[in-house]
Amino acid sequence: MLAYLCPAAIVDFDSTVFVQLALFLCLMFVVNRLLFQPMLALFQRRREETDRKEEQARAHARDADTILGTYLKEMQVAQEQGTSLRNKVRDAALDAEAKALAGARGEAAVWFEREVARLGGEIAASREASRPAVDAVAAEVVKALAQSPDKAGR
Repeated sequence: MLAYLCPAAIVDFDSTVFVQLALFLCLMFVVNRLLFQPMLALFQRRREETDRKEEQARAHARDADTILGTYLKEMQVAQEQGTSLRNKVRDAALDAEAKALAGARGEAAVWFEREVARLGGEIAASREASRPAVDAVAAEVVKALAQSPDKAGR
């Protein structure tokens, strides 16, 4: 009908246009219900699941940071306690060593003095015991020197 009015028209508008429009709308309704809506719902569920997993990952990361912070604090305390204990043990060992050395030095000094006194007594006794022999040897040496012709001529 419009084709008669406008002879250059490519599309002929008649009653079949309405039928084609109705078929297109029916097809859109069916495709929308059977294809588009399920796909959109699937995409939405996937997006929600991704968001939920990302939030869980962030929560786990926060928990890990908290646990790491607690661990580092506890390690610092343990290291300080270990250092303190090591210093106490070392100080106790140094004190024990100093006491042992002082005791050993005292015992060594007592032993040394006792041995010096004992040896001094032995030396004095040896001198007293050897004095008559020394005097006799000295007398013989003097006598021999007195009789020696080399010494008389001088």
